[in-house]
Amino acid sequence: MKKRSFPHHVAFLLCSSLAVGSCEKKQVAPQTPSPSVANPAYQDATIIGFDPCTGTSGRGLVLAFAKDTVVTYTFPAGVYEFPAALFQNGSIDCFFPTPEAAKYRVRVAYYSTPNAEKVYSLCLGIINLADFNRVTKGRQIIITTAEKRP
Repeated sequence: MKKRSFPHHVAFLLCSSLAVGSCEKKQVAPQTPSPSVANPAYQDATIIGFDPCTGTSGRGLVLAFAKDTVVTYTFPAGVYEFPAALFQNGSIDCFFPTPEAAKYRVRVAYYSTPNAEKVYSLCLGIINLADFNRVTKGRQIIITTAEKRP
């Protein structure tokens, strides 16, 4: 059996890397841009709950869209006044009772929160986050405008 020399191995590696690297790349069709600061999405949503770690502040609200559920920490003040009773069981359940949730319908302009700007609330005490995390899956949005919807 004949042994190959070192230069033969180098030449083989060089040729194979050139062959692989010179393949044409397929053109990918442009996709619809995701919501951004320059291109916010306008959609109808219902406010169905809150971030249990923010408590009664109403700062972190859970919004249900037709196909997604997210949390926002930028809901504009004055659109809705939430009764304190909606937040009283926050350590156990972060969702509004069904008849109440149906009252808080909004139309919002928003974009996805960049990772560097996401809010991670500090929970003080024993708080059930399982349902909140299951529903929102870490998805956050920044709302630019919001208005009540009948």
